[in-house]
Amino acid sequence: MVLRLGILASGRGTDFQAILDHIRMKILVNVEVKLVIYNNKDAYVRERAEKVGIKTKFIQGIVDQKFDSKELREKARVEFDKKVVESCKNEDVELIVCAGFNQILSEYLVDFEATP
Repeated sequence: MVLRLGILASGRGTDFQAILDHIRMKILVNVEVKLVIYNNKDAYVRERAEKVGIKTKFIQGIVDQKFDSKELREKARVEFDKKVVESCKNEDVELIVCAGFNQILSEYLVDFEATP
């Protein structure tokens, strides 16, 4: 049985690359990366993933955005996390891994459980 991973990343993708390298070297076994989600449109991780045929998805993050209240910021965070979970479910992801991800997660995403 293979564990299907979704990766959250924000930058160059060096942590993501380390995961790929460990899969290739058989240090991480019975896992495959199904999806890379990035929240920075200039993130090099997109290119790294596409180069090896892994699906990518950009979802605009909330880092560096201005909000009028803490409540509005938290609402935006949850909306982002819902998009992440929906995207991961669409790709049958079982485990979401933060690999150089620069955004705080809401309980909604932290509580994600893949359905068998």
